[in-house]
Amino acid sequence: MVQHITNDKTAINLAVTYYLNQKSKFHRKCIEYWVDNKKNSVFYLIRAINKKAIIQLYFNFFKLYPYKISSVNNDLVNAFLNSQQKIKSVQTESLEVKTYPVFLIVKTLNKSLLEYKIGLEKSSKLLLDKKKDLNNYINSYNGIKIDSSEENNNIAEFTSCQKAIRCAYLIQKKLLRKYSNINFRIALFSEPNNYKEQILSQKIPKLLNFLFFLCNQNELLISSNINHSYSNNGLKTRKLNIQQENFLFSLAATLDKNYHNSKFNIPDFCKSIMMSKTKLYRNCKSLTGMSINALLKEYRLKSSLNSLNKNHSSISQISINSGFSSSSYFSNCFKKKFGISPRELALSSNLAF
Repeated sequence: MVQHITNDKTAINLAVTYYLNQKSKFHRKCIEYWVDNKKNSVFYLIRAINKKAIIQLYFNFFKLYPYKISSVNNDLVNAFLNSQQKIKSVQTESLEVKTYPVFLIVKTLNKSLLEYKIGLEKSSKLLLDKKKDLNNYINSYNGIKIDSSEENNNIAEFTSCQKAIRCAYLIQKKLLRKYSNINFRIALFSEPNNYKEQILSQKIPKLLNFLFFLCNQNELLISSNINHSYSNNGLKTRKLNIQQENFLFSLAATLDKNYHNSKFNIPDFCKSIMMSKTKLYRNCKSLTGMSINALLKEYRLKSSLNSLNKNHSSISQISINSGFSSSSYFSNCFKKKFGISPRELALSSNLAF
């Protein structure tokens, strides 16, 4: 029997959501769960060889850890189940009624690259048309547009998960066909809490920074708390599990804090994220398809691309600010990645360095 101390509704929802996630993986091992409001606790009954096997379930989950794990015999298990009066079905029904906002995120790579490829006038018209179409699709599914400080980012809020997924499918289908020159990614994110401002200020910016590392243009990225059964119409999706999601936000926070430091290395990374080198490599490869070194370089290049549009620093200074110790190495990596040198891109965008 596993006990979690839950002092508020958010903690209860987190504990229950985690149990249901484990239930979907280990159906026969997860027997039951119930909420005990008097003890401010959520209890699980799980079949396991020993306590160590239970603890391993939480190894990659940073938000939740059991307060107490106790061994119980079959008679006690039956007594617990009989005394709960079908609490599981009541609690599950309660969770289904409770709704949380679902955020639709559309990120476009960089307008300067598009201007370089097809010209300023054509790219400006294309991006404006795309923005209008995007707003129309969002409005048609009762989405609420949320202002973003970045013109490359589009964020909308939905109260219905089903409408959010249908809107995402329509956007992906129409935009892929009509705006094939524009490089973009789409994601749906939700979390079982009511702290909307916290999600918008902390979680979504990290997801936006990582979106191009997580899915292809023809894929919809879905966070762990979104009901995947709503996905239909042949939409290609990638759903993150709760472990991947927690690793993602931990990884994003570490990169955002340290990418500008050219001396930041793998041992520093392991220490910062509290993970062994082997496990860090394995988790990073599973999440992004890249090694941690490759991801660090890609993250720095994406950051330098944004810096080119935001300020008038020299190419040398931008390379330093992006974590490259050599300006020439930075320029070579940049050209290999984007097909144009940073100086050429700056000149094509009328930015003098």
